[in-house]
Amino acid sequence: MKKIVVCVFLLLLIASQTLAMSPVNTFIIRDAQEYGRRLAFENYSSFMTPWTAFEEKAQRLSEFTEQAQIFTPYILVAANAREKALSNQPILLENSEKALAQYNGYLVFSITIHSQDPSAPVKLNAKLVQDKQTLTAYYISPPTYSQYNVNGKILASAQFYLYFVDKTLLRNRPVLLLLTDDTKHNRSFFFDLEKVL
Repeated sequence: MKKIVVCVFLLLLIASQTLAMSPVNTFIIRDAQEYGRRLAFENYSSFMTPWTAFEEKAQRLSEFTEQAQIFTPYILVAANAREKALSNQPILLENSEKALAQYNGYLVFSITIHSQDPSAPVKLNAKLVQDKQTLTAYYISPPTYSQYNVNGKILASAQFYLYFVDKTLLRNRPVLLLLTDDTKHNRSFFFDLEKVL
């Protein structure tokens, strides 16, 4: 009886792990490498288009629309293959596996936000919501700043990298990335994980 209980427990554990973000297999790695090789000479924003979400309340899309990019295992491998192709280096399975290992257990986002107040994006609060589950960011990188003159007004731009622990996220459910800056300006970005993983 004890063995049956242990077996049932192990089956439930395995079943629950398959619902969470799972590591990619060799077939997916090869497919991602081919994507990276095929689009190596496209500009970076075109390369990242399927993994990019624009701020939900944006009136129109332009180069100054706030955006977030999700770095799934697939696009991490594809980006590594793209870099290798651009520098005429061989695209090897072990290189892709090393690229994946650096982010194992995390779901990473790159976000670009804009403000007319340069101090607004200094401190950022980030949450990831999936169904009834809310995760706070495990790590938020220090921002990289740029400034642009747009119709005589200075627009400050900041790029951050956000890391979330992905052990409890379901890969077949959408997530909403919620950001709040120092001025209490809220932003949201929608990702359908089933389509981008």
